[in-house]
Amino acid sequence: MIIDKLSVEYQTYCFWNEADKRSWKRPALFDAQAELEEGRIYLAPTDALPSRHEFTSDYFIICVGDEPRKNYLRGCFPFIWVKNGYFAEVFNKVQGWYESYAQWEIDMQEVIASDIDFGKLTKLSLPFIGNPVAILDTEFYHVAITTWEKKADGQVKFHVEAPMFPISLEKFENVHTIREKYKELRGIYRPTEGYICSNLFVTGRFVGTITVAERWRPFRKSDEEIIQVYAERIEEAFLRRASVKTMQTSTLKSVVFDYLNKNPVSKYRVAHITTENQFFLCFKVMVQGDGHLSPPVNYICSILENMFEGCVAMEYEGCIMGIVDFSIFPYELEKFIATLKSFLDKKGFYAGVSDRFTDIQEVWIYHRQAYHAFRIGQEMHPEKRIYFFMDYAFIYMLENCTGEFSLKHLIPPELRTLLKSSKAGVNYAETLKCYLENNMNASVTSRLLYLHRSSFMNRMERVHQILGDELLNSKTRLWYQILLTIYEDSEENPE
Repeated sequence: MIIDKLSVEYQTYCFWNEADKRSWKRPALFDAQAELEEGRIYLAPTDALPSRHEFTSDYFIICVGDEPRKNYLRGCFPFIWVKNGYFAEVFNKVQGWYESYAQWEIDMQEVIASDIDFGKLTKLSLPFIGNPVAILDTEFYHVAITTWEKKADGQVKFHVEAPMFPISLEKFENVHTIREKYKELRGIYRPTEGYICSNLFVTGRFVGTITVAERWRPFRKSDEEIIQVYAERIEEAFLRRASVKTMQTSTLKSVVFDYLNKNPVSKYRVAHITTENQFFLCFKVMVQGDGHLSPPVNYICSILENMFEGCVAMEYEGCIMGIVDFSIFPYELEKFIATLKSFLDKKGFYAGVSDRFTDIQEVWIYHRQAYHAFRIGQEMHPEKRIYFFMDYAFIYMLENCTGEFSLKHLIPPELRTLLKSSKAGVNYAETLKCYLENNMNASVTSRLLYLHRSSFMNRMERVHQILGDELLNSKTRLWYQILLTIYEDSEENPE
């Protein structure tokens, strides 16, 4: 770092092995009469250096002034020649840089020991890193991120945030691809021109990535070393941060979670999140898309929560369960549905949506509605992305109305005879079902079945012969209609 700073301000020449990355002690004034301390940086005017020397790689010498003797320029020990500049000025600057670097280390350790604030750690580090920084954890959250603006005088005004906010969907696939390629690497790496990255590991486990973008100034040789020090402190912060994020007991998310898991919920907690004229909607998102890259579930939960004000989302039963409180969500229900559908189309996901409800204590019921909406909808209309329970409520009722009996135990003999006749030739069962669904309107039914009216009437005459007077009873007609609908969607043989 000191070499880079000297090179920016002065005409500087280095004669040493730059692979030597050891830590050096505080700079001191070179005194030819005093015993030198190994591992320390010494500064001297050129004319103060002895004509002969016995310096080894354990000493770091910086000279200021005219060109030193040739025996100093052989690179057998760390040596820097600052050609222009006043010695006192260079000496004070080098000491100031060293002190600021040492204080940076102290300040970071204090943050780690106190509030483990990734934003503070990053803000402390930016003057040394010199370019904007972003930290992404394994769930693609911004643990810390730098925003900035350039003033008219060319100066950069920056802000550091620690928002725990997910990256955008537009960036996800590209970032994910790069991460999958490099996430096993230890230390510093450059995935592409203009970026320096460092993966973060805690007890051998990958926990995130630091990315530094070349935006404010060109990268310098010392940047990688400084970023590595910063990364080590961030790893320490990750280690100290609690691994489990706790939820406040009075939040909608915690109440929903407890109701879903049959945990007791106090009246106080429910009262804290309920208001007048409030209604909710439950939805379940299946993240196994059709060929699209599936992001981590927690990442998608955060995307949904940030997309819809008043929404909470969590992983439950292998998918994402979301609740929207429409007393908070600032738009109409139709706007929510349109936005959700656009999101599903974009990512190749599917969702089931419940009916609206007002009592949060019934969230488990509506969670099940959303689940069955997806299940039935996927089977009947796989081309759709979003399924509403009320569109499939009748089918759900039919699935469950047989109770403890199988279908064959509920079909009366005369209807069973009709089904057998349908298998032998003309589909009398289909004709009867369509006839009942259209309120026994012969004209509509014949048109829907693409039959001439006389052909249709001949079929119905045969139906009446088999069923007798059963169709005269309205309850029997409803019973037959339900049975025929179940039969149509069932693989069970009713015979």
